[in-house]
Amino acid sequence: MENLKSKAESVAADKSAIGFEYQYYFFLWKLLSLQSGQSVGLECKDDVHTDLDNDVQILFQIKHTVQYSDATNKPKNLTTLDSDLWKTISNWCEIVADKAAGRDKIKEQIKFLDRTFFILASNKSYSANNKLIKCFDELKDNIKDISTVRDEIKKIKETTNSINIIKYISNLLTFNDMLLEKFINKISFQLDESDIFKKCRDEIKSKMVPEHRIDDVFKKIDSSIREDNFIRIKSGLKVEISFDEFYRKYRRYFELSRNEGLQVYSFDDYLPNNLHDQTFIRQLLEINDIENDDIESMASFTRYKLKITRNIQTWIEDGELIDKELSSIEENCLLKWSNLFRKKYRRGVTEEEHNDIGLDIIDSIREFDVTFSNLPHDITLSNGYYYYLSDVPKIGWRNDWLKYKNEK
Repeated sequence: MENLKSKAESVAADKSAIGFEYQYYFFLWKLLSLQSGQSVGLECKDDVHTDLDNDVQILFQIKHTVQYSDATNKPKNLTTLDSDLWKTISNWCEIVADKAAGRDKIKEQIKFLDRTFFILASNKSYSANNKLIKCFDELKDNIKDISTVRDEIKKIKETTNSINIIKYISNLLTFNDMLLEKFINKISFQLDESDIFKKCRDEIKSKMVPEHRIDDVFKKIDSSIREDNFIRIKSGLKVEISFDEFYRKYRRYFELSRNEGLQVYSFDDYLPNNLHDQTFIRQLLEINDIENDDIESMASFTRYKLKITRNIQTWIEDGELIDKELSSIEENCLLKWSNLFRKKYRRGVTEEEHNDIGLDIIDSIREFDVTFSNLPHDITLSNGYYYYLSDVPKIGWRNDWLKYKNEK
């Protein structure tokens, strides 16, 4: 059985694959964070890079570990002699002094450092025991000078037998003091970045996407970016996306999340004990729209009213509908009612005609469509909203309907 398990594990997906996924989602996070005039690239200048709008670039080396500390259950620390740490710094040294890019002389290397920042980003945990990071910080804080820092780096080199790490450290020490100091001042560490998905979702949320639609936007953008990246790479192009391109090609996902219309929620509300006591029901009874014993109709109309009032309350609380929008909807509905009411009561009417006119008005009102932020047509909501307005009451069916308002 032990051999069978080992065989199964041998054909399983390589754990290093998660490192590539982590790098991609870090890229996606930076893409979602872009500001006007900026761009982000994947495996162009570095694992990930960002070009700012002032000719400044940020190069990111992305490192991921699947090893966790038994004591803290957190990803293992980035240690002083961590191979990822020194390999990253060595790679950056080679970028700074890249002869193929015309940077074989100190003058050009300084110019490059003037416009470049270097960040090692990882889910590995920060440790106060990391002597190199502490040493770098003390240089930046003017606690130690560059000569002392160089000596500290040499001491670190003497503590390892790893040929690779010795080579990486030696690469750094080839820089003269001026270049070394400038280089170290441009290096920073972005550690404990475990929840990269939350970073992406937070950026989507910052675009004013409703909370319950963030995951949907995330999945759609993720899928689209992956497909476009594949096409770029297959075509021999670099994966480098500017803010303008991202805005042009992907903003629709954000727009749709805000313009898909409101979601209608279902509520199991209890009906009032005495349906007859509701003002809007009393108005309908007075014009003989319903009979006194027509409990079924009273219950249905009450459910329509409760359905819309509870949904409006939820939409407001969730930020899907703002007070100004609601005021505009109410104003529009009141105007429709007022125009119809004025038309019907323009001439004088007898007492006997009040109820007939009231029935004409309510019949017409029930055909009106109330639009709530691209909400699909739902006559129960439209009717319910007018029942609510007549229950407050802000509208009525007879010419003397204000008597109900005076009761309040």
